[in-house]
Amino acid sequence: MTQQFLKPFVSISLILSVGLVVQNTSPSQAQTARRNQNRPPTHVSMAFEPPLGQGMPTRTAAGGSRGSCPDVQQLSQTLTALVPNLIQPQEIGPDMRGLTVQAKPTLFFYLAALVGTEVAFSLKDEDGFDIYQTSLPIPQKPGIVSIRIPDDAPSLEAGKNYRWSFGIVCETSNAGNIPEVVFVSGEIQRIQLDNDLSQKLAIAKPLEQAAIYAQYGIWFESLATLATLRQQQPEDFTLASHWRELLNSVGLENVADEPFVEWN
Repeated sequence: MTQQFLKPFVSISLILSVGLVVQNTSPSQAQTARRNQNRPPTHVSMAFEPPLGQGMPTRTAAGGSRGSCPDVQQLSQTLTALVPNLIQPQEIGPDMRGLTVQAKPTLFFYLAALVGTEVAFSLKDEDGFDIYQTSLPIPQKPGIVSIRIPDDAPSLEAGKNYRWSFGIVCETSNAGNIPEVVFVSGEIQRIQLDNDLSQKLAIAKPLEQAAIYAQYGIWFESLATLATLRQQQPEDFTLASHWRELLNSVGLENVADEPFVEWN
């Protein structure tokens, strides 16, 4: 990607971050206070339960557009982040946010309309400094794509909030040759697992791990673990059902049956 795009994209994501209420809650400390019931052995529930203190209102589009890109009203049909829309106490409105336990997590997005020339991803820390930026060609067909923070990027630190932005770069149609972008943006926070939860995960099978992560409000690992299973066994009806259950539980039923696609 050229610097011509990176600068406006960076400024957009910084603008989106203005007014963000940074909460000092510690989800890792609250893990031991969560309901500690055991799931029935005959059924694995994949329904996502928000972290303590966070609600899950009706999902709405969260993003914006510039220039001739699809407008905000078309955003949910064009570009969708596979992230819950959560609201914290004293916040004005919801934000797409989720927890991770990984230093280099994987994020998933759905691209419906194959418009534009490329897509761009940006991750910034609480102070607005770049953690990772990349650009990729538009996939050849609509579907769910993933972006993993690479090994050579700085690790996410536990207890800190990070702001991600994912956008489609459209053809330039202005005198200044400034790329036009449609984008979504949200927040990710890394937490530390407590001993009890670590032991549960250590003895659980991958499908059970996905369910445990969902039960404890750890979105990104629940999604990534189940996505890996789905990609390894695409014809497995049970996995497909669990995938739909997880996405439906956070209002993402519109993309629950979409295929995974690779970058060009």
